[in-house]
Amino acid sequence: MKLAEIEALDRIAVRAWPALEQIDQDGWILRAAKGVTGRSNSCWPLGLSGDATLDQRIDAVEAFYTARGLPPRFYVSPAAKPSLGALEAALDARGYAASVPTHVMIAETGVALARAKVRRDVTLAEKTDAAMRDVLLAGTPSHDEALGRLALLERTPPPGRYATAWDGGRPMAVGRVGLDADSGQAGIYAMRTAATARRQGFARAVLGSLIAWAASAGALGLYLQVEDGNDGAIALYRDHGFATTYQYRYRILGGEEGKHD
Repeated sequence: MKLAEIEALDRIAVRAWPALEQIDQDGWILRAAKGVTGRSNSCWPLGLSGDATLDQRIDAVEAFYTARGLPPRFYVSPAAKPSLGALEAALDARGYAASVPTHVMIAETGVALARAKVRRDVTLAEKTDAAMRDVLLAGTPSHDEALGRLALLERTPPPGRYATAWDGGRPMAVGRVGLDADSGQAGIYAMRTAATARRQGFARAVLGSLIAWAASAGALGLYLQVEDGNDGAIALYRDHGFATTYQYRYRILGGEEGKHD
């Protein structure tokens, strides 16, 4: 992808995953949401305005997150401004650690739909429900973090759908798709499978239903984000025509802890 296309997709992701607080700091987007997910608690350096130096910009980011009791964190993709090399060199000098890279994968809607398998034991809903809450709560180590993720999902803009795969009346896997009205791109998020239901086709069923809904809603393309090392999920997405177009990672002051999706 060209850098302009990467920046456009990064901006779509900002709209799709809303933080509680967001400000534009001379072209850098500072987001905070009480620490729930890296995407909504990091600086996205997607533009440049004003005459502040790079060090002054980083100072302002550090002050923003420190005031909120959060570790300063940067979302760093190939489209970062200033150039990726200049930004990372400055963060290296300040002791920022690097997280595991995350793949940004895209697919043509028609290709993904042709490979999708839609099962009758998957339901779609416009809002989160008890089934979504049960699977997310069971699959997230921290109860407070799970509640925060649910609150975040409930802030995601329409149109979109939540999918739940069932087995004998029990929710086995969930996921969400949201259509960005400005670009026509549909993002797939919050894919979770119950621990006892893995490798049984439930995530595949959820993904197929999300793709089918996106196609019916007129999505021009599909995208998703998955951490490097999640080999099972990456293989599933490749089976549906998704391919990695670029990677991003977080740079965190004070070290790396846990997952940073």
